[in-house]
Amino acid sequence: MIANDYPVKINLGLHDGVCNLRCPKCFIFGENNQNHLETKFLKGEMSKEKILSILDELEGKNVNVQPAHWAEPLIAKTFDFFIIEAKKRNIQITINTNGLLIDEEKAQFLVDMEVDSIFISIDAFKEETFVKTRSTDELGKVKKAVFSLLEKRASKNLPRIGVSYTEDEINEAETEDFLNYWIEHVDAVRINATYTDDRHVVKDDISSSDRKPCKFLFDSMVINYNGDVPVCCLDTFNQTNMGNVFDNNVKEVWQGSDFEFVRKAQIDGDYDKIPFCKNCDIWASDHYNETTEGNLFIRRSAYMTYYNRIDRLDSWKNVKR
Repeated sequence: MIANDYPVKINLGLHDGVCNLRCPKCFIFGENNQNHLETKFLKGEMSKEKILSILDELEGKNVNVQPAHWAEPLIAKTFDFFIIEAKKRNIQITINTNGLLIDEEKAQFLVDMEVDSIFISIDAFKEETFVKTRSTDELGKVKKAVFSLLEKRASKNLPRIGVSYTEDEINEAETEDFLNYWIEHVDAVRINATYTDDRHVVKDDISSSDRKPCKFLFDSMVINYNGDVPVCCLDTFNQTNMGNVFDNNVKEVWQGSDFEFVRKAQIDGDYDKIPFCKNCDIWASDHYNETTEGNLFIRRSAYMTYYNRIDRLDSWKNVKR
């Protein structure tokens, strides 16, 4: 396994440390995790100048950029600026959002800009469950955002529109209802397992004897608002630092000695050499079994399952995941 000259996917922290929800299971913004937020998590905004320096380097590099790490992307004051400038450079954009800030105007903007992929996190089928999983009673507003995007996109291929659902003991009885309802409307439904803050999948059928090198280290990069690069998107509290893209640049950090060390350790099976990776289960999330059932192309891994509508695969096949 060899890393490309540039990462295939980048999480770009336009505005780190902000969210408009306090979901109980969230490691950062959950009501029980405020001490973590205050003491360990980065908070700040990336300037327009710094955003442009990254986008200029990425132009023509065949990279997909998600404008957030652990944050709600639409809160960023530079969100629209980023979308416009990235699309000027023909850079793919993926958005994962809770949907609460997508009104009619924003939905039209995202469709007009041909954002490549938008997934709205919902985590509930019933309103009373939504209150428990997302700490808000605005399920109707989120559903309206999804249908607004679908209406404005109409017959276009882009954006790819999906919903996501993280299953836990609160909502697991609704998973089938959620899937059956939303797959009739959106292009794809993503069902995630829950994992702990030490990166252990709760419904663990993952065997360490089956462990393979983690693909994220070979195709994905996170850039925090200040330019620091943690080892992967799961480094919630920035325990690692592989370099800084403002001191060097994206390519130099990606090809640097710190990343090369962890990749070699993964290939050699020396997971103990990387304390952050040592006991992580999420390496299994990108090792899929693929099946077709009716009008669904299903990709299952130990951590997540994508239910893709075959009649909407044209919206997916060219989008990096």
